[in-house]
Amino acid sequence: MENPLERILWTFQNLRAVQLTANFGKFPSIMSIFSSLRFGPHIEKLKIQVIRPEVETGNDDAIDQDILDAVIYDDMFANLKHVSVDRPKYLPNDMWFMKFLLSKAGLLEYFFVSFNHGEETKAYVEGCKELAMCEKASPEAMLILRPRDKPTPNL
Repeated sequence: MENPLERILWTFQNLRAVQLTANFGKFPSIMSIFSSLRFGPHIEKLKIQVIRPEVETGNDDAIDQDILDAVIYDDMFANLKHVSVDRPKYLPNDMWFMKFLLSKAGLLEYFFVSFNHGEETKAYVEGCKELAMCEKASPEAMLILRPRDKPTPNL
């Protein structure tokens, strides 16, 4: 499972902000985000646009914790201050990823999520509860949660 970004990203040592597109249902997509953080050790601002197929198949890749334990180091999140995740769904991989980042980024100032659910949906309410209750490495981190139909602030 070689990640093609690893050959490229070593040149981005001074990168401070990164904007990525990811499908949290595919393990290589999740790994590309971690590769960006690993090879961009000074990234402070991470913006992720979540993409999903039009029709959900329910065939999301399982999160392989053994592989993640081998490639993820706490210092990968050392400088991360601002995270924005646009259009995640209340699905296991999406929620796992967001909770994982919240639990690792010790200097996090804000974590903005614009869900791909309307304000009145059960998925939006449950997603907000789950993120609000999860462990956070930075007690000062401001968690900002919005439904899809509210405008996204310019962060």
